[in-house]
Amino acid sequence: MLTYDINNNKEKRLDLLGILYFFSLPLTFIKLPGGLLFSDLIGIILVVKMMFKNKYRVGLPLLIAFYFFLMGSLLGMIRSPDDLRTVKSIVQQTLVILVLYPVMKNYLNGCSNLKKVLNVYKNGVLILAFFIISFYLSGNTFGIINTVFASSRIAIGETGPNVIARILVIGALITLYFSQVGFKYRSNVIWYLQFFVISFGILATLSISGILLWVIGSTWLLYVYNSKKNIKNFSRLLVIGGAGLLVMIFLYMRVDFIQDEIEMLLQRVNSAIGINSQSIMNNTRFILLRDFLDYLGDYWIMGIGYSNSNYLVGTVIHFPLLAALVEVGLIGFLGILVMYLYPIYMIFKRKRTVRWDVTSVLSVLIILGDMIQPNPNYRFTWFAILLPVVIFTSKEKYKYKRKENENNIYIE
Repeated sequence: MLTYDINNNKEKRLDLLGILYFFSLPLTFIKLPGGLLFSDLIGIILVVKMMFKNKYRVGLPLLIAFYFFLMGSLLGMIRSPDDLRTVKSIVQQTLVILVLYPVMKNYLNGCSNLKKVLNVYKNGVLILAFFIISFYLSGNTFGIINTVFASSRIAIGETGPNVIARILVIGALITLYFSQVGFKYRSNVIWYLQFFVISFGILATLSISGILLWVIGSTWLLYVYNSKKNIKNFSRLLVIGGAGLLVMIFLYMRVDFIQDEIEMLLQRVNSAIGINSQSIMNNTRFILLRDFLDYLGDYWIMGIGYSNSNYLVGTVIHFPLLAALVEVGLIGFLGILVMYLYPIYMIFKRKRTVRWDVTSVLSVLIILGDMIQPNPNYRFTWFAILLPVVIFTSKEKYKYKRKENENNIYIE
């Protein structure tokens, strides 16, 4: 049983600033002058408060990784064709490690806060989903919704469809998690309704990778939170799954915009993947990867500047680790590699009984999604990646069992 000292690990209550931070984190359209998000401002205020109270902490592994990343990024600026783009991207990654991570570490030092933080973040995601559905029902963009590319894929402000899809995936899986661990029928119905609302938002982005992450994550969570329970749980899943399928069929037959979205998604899958090897090899991303490999020998020691790999092939490359080796050189690449591997290490460091909980599933899925996302330094998706790092334990039922000894607390 893991033991933690009460005096050193008093749980930080989720106060108003904490609620504002995690709620606004996925609201990417609320921006300040200079491109910063509203959540960044709240995060910086929280960091300053923590510094004054001597509670500001950044874990040593991620801090070392950040220093490697920063050294590689600064060296890459020597040959950078776009210093402003590089600086903006460095600032974004800085906000991940030096603001988001410490704030999460501050509030998620106890398991009872985990559900609160997940729920607050999910509520922000739900706002995005309601905007998307309102757009389809009323045609009103609210100055927030965009449709981009020829296929009319949904974007939010300046945030593209693939990134929005990942935010929505995080929110959808959080609602699915709550629906599995809740005990009240009425509240579970509400969680399922929210899950379907957010899931439609994922569909509207026409993001193939986002939809794949949603399918894999949903299946994974349903298995994790039902595999060790009685047969009634699987019966419930079959009933809910069958009812959901019937609802989708009905909506597809009767609601025009849902039918249009599904048909556009099928067209996009066909055009992006194709049905034979020749069409796959002619895929734009495979061609970019082939051309991009030619530049490794020239830039692997001293890069071309963070986020500047597009200057080599004319567009962004959807393989961030490979891009990092060219953008920030070997030193910076090692830093970025550690940033991704450390959460995975923390997952496998856990006890086997709690290893694959909701935080681990979310983290692994977003890491996988980032591997085909150009320059994935977004604070709102790194929230999911860092979850296994900032919580000291996590189980299905977050209950405390106090030992009689006043100096220790046992987590059951």
